[in-house]
Amino acid sequence: MNKAPSTLLIALVGVMTSGAVLSYSLSSAGPEIIERVQITPGQLGGLASISFVSAAVTSFGLGRVADRVSIRAQFALIHLLTLTALVVAAFAQDYWMLCLAAVLVGPPLA
Repeated sequence: MNKAPSTLLIALVGVMTSGAVLSYSLSSAGPEIIERVQITPGQLGGLASISFVSAAVTSFGLGRVADRVSIRAQFALIHLLTLTALVVAAFAQDYWMLCLAAVLVGPPLA
């Protein structure tokens, strides 16, 4: 039995965890986000729900895409969407921008 190279395992772990970074970031910085964006704790919790609903909805189509697109392109797309979501969340001035970031991070979660 051949073992996968450690660099491949590191790359796979990085891709698997990149989508969850936004949820963990919002959770850890929750009090600051609630104060800065003027949202309720319920709205902050709703962002996690939005990201998981986005993941569920997009997962139907992403299965077909994964069969047709190269692994390298999939890795790049996952990291690009995660980076975009993090940048949108970082510059968010209102709740709707945070919702957009939560929607964008759905496909990397899927």
